[in-house]
Amino acid sequence: MIAVTPQLQYKPIFIELTRKLELILLVLEEAIKKDFKLLGELGKIIEQLRIAVRKNQDKPYYFTKLIIPACYQANIRFSQLLLLDFKELSEVLLKSF
Repeated sequence: MIAVTPQLQYKPIFIELTRKLELILLVLEEAIKKDFKLLGELGKIIEQLRIAVRKNQDKPYYFTKLIIPACYQANIRFSQLLLLDFKELSEVLLKSF
């Protein structure tokens, strides 16, 4: 996280991070619909993301615990999560799955 911060061209906005995590959640859910075998691998992070997005939007600390595992499961780097805009991130995620 510290290495990426100097590269940011903007001050991170929490709602934008929330939207990007919602995008990851959507892509992971769609991946499971296509291949049910992924449920065992992705089920835990999906459930954690659902709870975070729906119930803990006012608690940024809760999200920080999920960012690295969510990026790992979505096959993206943390730097991509922060540095790519929403459209670019969605393209990367859709290519991964």
